[in-house]
Amino acid sequence: MFSYYGAKTKIINLYPEPIYNKIVEPFAGSARYSLKYFDKEIILYETFEKVFKIWEYLLQATEKDILSLPDVNTGDNIKDYKTITDVERWLIGYHVFRGSARPGYQVRDSCNWNKDKIRIANNLYKIKHWKIFNEDGLNHEWKDATYFVDPPYMVQSHNYNHYKMDYNRIKEKLKGDAQFIVCGNSNDTWLDFKPLIEMRGTNKKHIECIWVNT
Repeated sequence: MFSYYGAKTKIINLYPEPIYNKIVEPFAGSARYSLKYFDKEIILYETFEKVFKIWEYLLQATEKDILSLPDVNTGDNIKDYKTITDVERWLIGYHVFRGSARPGYQVRDSCNWNKDKIRIANNLYKIKHWKIFNEDGLNHEWKDATYFVDPPYMVQSHNYNHYKMDYNRIKEKLKGDAQFIVCGNSNDTWLDFKPLIEMRGTNKKHIECIWVNT
């Protein structure tokens, strides 16, 4: 629904399909996997308050709410927009500074928000039955669902707002009776990850990896 650092938008079709009717994302972010299978029961957990608040806003927003958000122009600073709430400013900000862990405010030439808000409005119907919790998903029992586990990676975790990750704790959760799809890259050593695809970032290449139990 919105741009976010680490989103799997370009490669989401490479991941296994869910075998359960319930999908849980313990590290929700932009929840791209859930969006692909939106009609299933979806449970999201997100500890970063700004991202949680954006999801909370989208779950209750109408198409009119989204389409009435202001268009942006190159050179604008979203902080100067006085008619929108902080959450709406964060939503726009993630499209001003695409692929970031934090919303931006200075509008660039490459900003597509004016088109993105139409796409978001047209897709709101997909998420109205979803549930989002501002909680640590590791605190809950993992079973009887498909878990798409996309934690901060070991090397790139500094880009996140909440990056102190106990990978051993995640490994313990992967012993339950469920389908587990875990994301990592070639620098992650806490699971026996297998290469999925080579990706070219802004400055260098990296290899997206996967671990599955089924």
